[in-house]
Amino acid sequence: MRFAYSSLSVAILSSFSSLSFAEQIQESEPTTLSPSLKLSTIVVEAKEENALGKTAYKQEDLKKSPNSSKNITDFLKVNPNVQLGHRFRSSLQQGELNAADISINGGLAYDNKILINGLAINNTINPVGAQQSNHPNQLMGNSQAAAINTDLLCKLTVLDSNVGVEYGEFTGGVVSTETCAPQTEIGKIHGSLSYDYTSNAWSKVNFPSQDSRDAFEDSSDESAQPYFTKQGISLNSYGRLSEQWGFNAFASYRHAAIPLKTDFAESGQFEQQRQARNAGVELFYDSSERTSFKLGASFLENDGLYFKSNIRDSESTQHSNSQNLYFNLNNQLDSVLLTQQLNYQRQQAGRQAAQNHYSWLNSSSKNWGKDKYSFEGHMGALNQQESRLEYTIKALFEPIETASLRHQFKIGAGYGHYKAYWQRPETAHVYATPLNLNGADCQSDNGTLYDACDTAPSLDGKYQGQYLSSKTSYYAGQLDIRQDRWHAFIEDQIHWNQYLSATLGFRSDYDSIHK
Repeated sequence: MRFAYSSLSVAILSSFSSLSFAEQIQESEPTTLSPSLKLSTIVVEAKEENALGKTAYKQEDLKKSPNSSKNITDFLKVNPNVQLGHRFRSSLQQGELNAADISINGGLAYDNKILINGLAINNTINPVGAQQSNHPNQLMGNSQAAAINTDLLCKLTVLDSNVGVEYGEFTGGVVSTETCAPQTEIGKIHGSLSYDYTSNAWSKVNFPSQDSRDAFEDSSDESAQPYFTKQGISLNSYGRLSEQWGFNAFASYRHAAIPLKTDFAESGQFEQQRQARNAGVELFYDSSERTSFKLGASFLENDGLYFKSNIRDSESTQHSNSQNLYFNLNNQLDSVLLTQQLNYQRQQAGRQAAQNHYSWLNSSSKNWGKDKYSFEGHMGALNQQESRLEYTIKALFEPIETASLRHQFKIGAGYGHYKAYWQRPETAHVYATPLNLNGADCQSDNGTLYDACDTAPSLDGKYQGQYLSSKTSYYAGQLDIRQDRWHAFIEDQIHWNQYLSATLGFRSDYDSIHK
């Protein structure tokens, strides 16, 4: 039988023969010759195995998957256990930048836990959000306080089942993301810069009929966006400054323009806008092989300009952001890996808009309405904020072998202090039900001025001026709430040879509101 040398075997044999030759030279003539052979470094990369219910995505996966919105929930369309909400599955809203609501194995969108570098970015005050930009009491929003740009991430993990007890305060799934740690040569700084652009000209929407196509192209509502442009820029810089110190800095900006038609007597166009900003910096320090820490700060923000097609002066700016500061410390003791994390977050959301809303009868001065009425204004400003201070500690013990069983224990505890408020800074009024002024001025019989009054005659000549006789008031005020929470858990991962794996855990939670 003839033996055929492969390229791998040749390389291995060459390495062994070179080593042997070097040793011979070194032994026979140690003072006159020195080995000049330098072997290439072999890098072995361990591939993380996805356990049952766990799917991990690396940076290459995030980059090569199509994701025009550049957010994590839009990327998760590749996971069969993750479902997007109805309005985010539609191709009619391709101009949006906000993170989509997702369901994991049928759970509600706000039942999931979304993490970045160990911090939860769930919107706990208003996770459902209003569907209309002019809701009297609710802000627009979804289950996440802000969108995370996937260009800035190096790892994304989805836990859709078999979730350990260290994760709590949720009933759906867990999506955990991490920014990049520096793995470079000492003294060298690396980075990347990327730009992306897309528009409706580069996309195609299929319609069941010509009527539905015409309705889409004449859209005046953000639920159907026939025209849009989206573009963004992302910057990442990282490096190891010394044996102990490293850093990672990142920033991104994305913008979308969505022109829509107005629905007034004289047709026109209004350009809605969306913006998303991410920025942050992290410092890494390895004081020894057993101790390391990470200190980071990040800022995540989304805002949008909205309008109502048949209401004049209905523009509103809706914004949300998450400001984060975190400290992580790892200590490798004799048989225990001890991890501690301290987080501080402040999440804010708000709306800026005209304070009052009016329903006028069409007149010579109120003449923009397409039908009988001309609508004007908005429902005023709203604000909400939540502050979080959290501390967690957990210990992962080395495996314990007993006969054919292997046990690995993990214990941990944590405490959180939370303060939140919802605020309407000024009283908002909604005026309606026009009555005939009969040629009088805007002052009542007792000398009181009408809040909403117009002396111009109606277009049909029946009203000689009008005043709005009904008023609904949404009074200024603020709601404050405070909560303290703590938890403790113990978990045992059991492996029986290669045939059976099981996780047993116990967790106790307490909060000061739901006692």
